[in-house]
Amino acid sequence: MNEGNKEANVNPEPAPETNEEPEKASVPVESSPASSPATPKRSPKLIIGAIIAAVLVVLLGSAVFGYTMWYQNPDKVVHDAVLNAIKAKSVSSTGTIAYKGDEFAMDLAFDGKAGETGGELSVDAKLTVNSDEIQQEFKAGGVGRMVDGTLYVKLTGITSVVEDTAAMSGGLIPEYAASIFEKIEDKWISIEASDYQEVDSNISKQQACFTELFESMQSDNAMSNEITDLYRNNQILIIANELNSKSVNGTASLGYEVKVDTAAAKTFTEDLEGTEFGTKLKECDDSIDFKDYTEGFSDTSDSEDAPTIELWVSRFGHEITELSVKDDDGSQSVAIVVQPSFDKTVTLEAPSDATSFRTVLEEIQQAILEYYTNAFSEDITIPEGVDFNFDTQLQPQT
Repeated sequence: MNEGNKEANVNPEPAPETNEEPEKASVPVESSPASSPATPKRSPKLIIGAIIAAVLVVLLGSAVFGYTMWYQNPDKVVHDAVLNAIKAKSVSSTGTIAYKGDEFAMDLAFDGKAGETGGELSVDAKLTVNSDEIQQEFKAGGVGRMVDGTLYVKLTGITSVVEDTAAMSGGLIPEYAASIFEKIEDKWISIEASDYQEVDSNISKQQACFTELFESMQSDNAMSNEITDLYRNNQILIIANELNSKSVNGTASLGYEVKVDTAAAKTFTEDLEGTEFGTKLKECDDSIDFKDYTEGFSDTSDSEDAPTIELWVSRFGHEITELSVKDDDGSQSVAIVVQPSFDKTVTLEAPSDATSFRTVLEEIQQAILEYYTNAFSEDITIPEGVDFNFDTQLQPQT
């Protein structure tokens, strides 16, 4: 009995430690975040919203793409550019003209601007003559500025050009010509319509008329709209090729090689006569004949003789940023590049030190008188009835 109790009181040896958890009764429990997560059910509204958003993205993307394709359509780009140029209230431009022939070459750089009340054009030119008789280079420049109907002109380098030309003319250019130009070298001269009323009344009237017309063109929307409508019906420029885009003065621009639709150009020019602009233009100069001008139009757009015309237009805004014209027939070539900008503020001021044209004419007349006085005799007097004709090389005539 006691032995049995001894055995019963003996502590059993502890079981060896293991990493295994004791088996538990199988009871269903919810998974915790640490265990494999169950995928939550999505709301039907969320799914529908996502589908609608995806459809909208596709539709809007297609609309933007379609609008871009329409807005950047080459024909629309060029068409808009021409119309914007016609409707612009102001324009500023820089450019170059290069001509080369067998015996004569010219390089010209210009900078101009025009607004509602006037404009200005600066020119620097280099002329090179290389013939059997003459090998000479001439350089000269000038500025013309129109302010409130008055034209201001300043010439530079013209005296030396006249001197060199007179020396090579064999007496065709009078010796006093250089002294005349010395009086106007690098000086502002103001020319009003009334200044040469006595010299040529027709030119005087035309200047006043043209000034008034182009001021009206800037302010009269009906007049400019009439011309833009005329161009819409007669689109003169035809796209021949698309060119690679480039930056023109920091503006991203699309490039096109264009040709002139001669038939459209002819109709546009002839129909100008029926516009208010054309009517007023003929009132300024009744010798203008629009139909006569179109007789010289020839259809060379598809021939090898046609010049190469490249037009660059801003990608956004559709304004002309550059126009390039090149022509070469083997014996002579010309290259013209113009870079305009539109609707920028144009400020023009009349020079404060300008000499009137009438005063200049009097100085020229006096210079001629002094020349002939010194050429013959200090005591010589000009016979009565002698007048100076300023239209025939400023030669005195009776």
